[in-house]
Amino acid sequence: MALARIDSNPTPRPSWAVSPITADMSPVGTYESSSAGLDEASQESEVSESWDVEALEDAIMRMPGYMVKRLRTLYSQRVHCGPLEPDLYEVALAFSNIADVIDDRLGPGIVEDNEDDRLWDSLLDAGISDLCEEIVKESDFESEHPDWIAAVLSMVSATVVRCHKRSVDYESPRAQQVLRILSRLCHIGNTHRELFVDDNIILETYAPGAASLMRFHMQHILSEATYFYSESRLLPDGSTVAMRVRSAEEGRELARLCMHLWYCRASDDDQVLAEMLLPFALNAVNLFSPGDFFSLFENEAIMPMGPLQFLTSVCTSLRCGGFGNVEWPRVLLDRLLPNIASRPLWPHYSASGFFAALRDMLDSNNHLGSTLVRWRQLDIALELLIAVTDVAPLNDAAGPLIRHFDIVELIAHSILVCVQVTEASDGVCHRAIDHYTKIAAVLGLRSGKNALKEAFQQATQRVWYRTLKTLRDHRSSDIRGKHKCKQLILAWQVFGKTLDLVEADEKAAYDREMKAAAHLCGWSGCKYHEKEPPHPVRTCAGCGEVRYCSRPCQQKDWREGGHKQKCKRLKAEPHQSRRD
Repeated sequence: MALARIDSNPTPRPSWAVSPITADMSPVGTYESSSAGLDEASQESEVSESWDVEALEDAIMRMPGYMVKRLRTLYSQRVHCGPLEPDLYEVALAFSNIADVIDDRLGPGIVEDNEDDRLWDSLLDAGISDLCEEIVKESDFESEHPDWIAAVLSMVSATVVRCHKRSVDYESPRAQQVLRILSRLCHIGNTHRELFVDDNIILETYAPGAASLMRFHMQHILSEATYFYSESRLLPDGSTVAMRVRSAEEGRELARLCMHLWYCRASDDDQVLAEMLLPFALNAVNLFSPGDFFSLFENEAIMPMGPLQFLTSVCTSLRCGGFGNVEWPRVLLDRLLPNIASRPLWPHYSASGFFAALRDMLDSNNHLGSTLVRWRQLDIALELLIAVTDVAPLNDAAGPLIRHFDIVELIAHSILVCVQVTEASDGVCHRAIDHYTKIAAVLGLRSGKNALKEAFQQATQRVWYRTLKTLRDHRSSDIRGKHKCKQLILAWQVFGKTLDLVEADEKAAYDREMKAAAHLCGWSGCKYHEKEPPHPVRTCAGCGEVRYCSRPCQQKDWREGGHKQKCKRLKAEPHQSRRD
């Protein structure tokens, strides 16, 4: 960005900075006649240099070919990296406004094309994408006026959207042109990251809001660009890579910029676009060999942000809710899996809130989707936690998970969901049980008072016999399901014995608890929580175990007592209301 110093202001002034240019110039000329069938000279006479943006938008609709030529002419006549001439600005803004309404919705029930979509097709035929490619290839494009950059980005975004919606073939000239534009923009974005951050003092001084607008357009471009980079390929180990790039450097540039735009997202950004960039970036990173992969991840994700800040930002993504997409949690965890156990992250899992955010995400999504969908989330979550605790020190990973995040209960819940899904493999459940059985054995070898072992034992006692009983009561309709259940029972028994749990004692404690709970209110704030009420209590229809003396107590325990999460975990099946 070319800068000039102003003596009265310590902030460097860019070469394009002048008095603010208003977006809505007062119209001087108007028109009423149609220009259909007019030759170029007549079309030119139809366009007044003093028209406002709305009039220019109408001219683009009526004369797309001519208006693309006009934009090209005004662009060629500009002062490089200088103030943005009003004529160029207004025409560019008119194109940008049209680009911003291009329909990017896909899927069943979506109208294939509308008038705006077809207009952009006409502009593509008239050469708008050729002009965009020429513009972004300029060596000093990033030093142009931010409003001009934002307008160009919006035009590129509309072009990418139309190619996506029309399912343009990857090998077609149009798709290859889009890929060249994307490659160039990724390079510019990575070498000039300051263009997209809100604390850019120069932009905020001379072009307030420009960083946010450029960031939005670039986020939209990259989110739509997944169409061009998506390709499901089966690897020798049986896994798939849903990504294709023309070169390793292109993949690195793509991953870097996606990661940057994800990290510098703001609360007023389009959250769907911003959050999509993290799994997209990690997917691009996963293309590389292990050495290149870890180098790229640590250098481009962890080091620029800092490990604590990276994990804190990941927590925001985990808690975003998936925007109604029940597959979002699984996809995000799947992309995080290869790198979340990176050494620089070890000391920050708890401080960043990563474990808590992961648990909150699983709890909040536990009632969404089918049992199979929920199992897939639990499956990948356990894989991720095993990967972390397998390499990170006990005090950084397994210890906090045992003490504060109820990892034993999560494993127990996952087991119960697993046995309900016929096609689910129980491999991750066995690995999790074996993993914590080994931790229990190691803790058992320590002499003296062992606070972690005590916490581990208490956490296990709360769910161990209940889980064992549920597994034994489970009725599977096929031989494979019965075998799966039998093997999980054996592994769960070994786990309990390693923590010195005796089944007869745990059964007796469970029976006493159930007998007492059958007559008491489950809300801890109720006076009948410790003494029997004068009337029978009613069972929670969700989990079938907790009882309440009244509906207000049930509502309070749901909102304040944590039963909302416990109810979902106790009963693996999704709750059906009585009306169902």
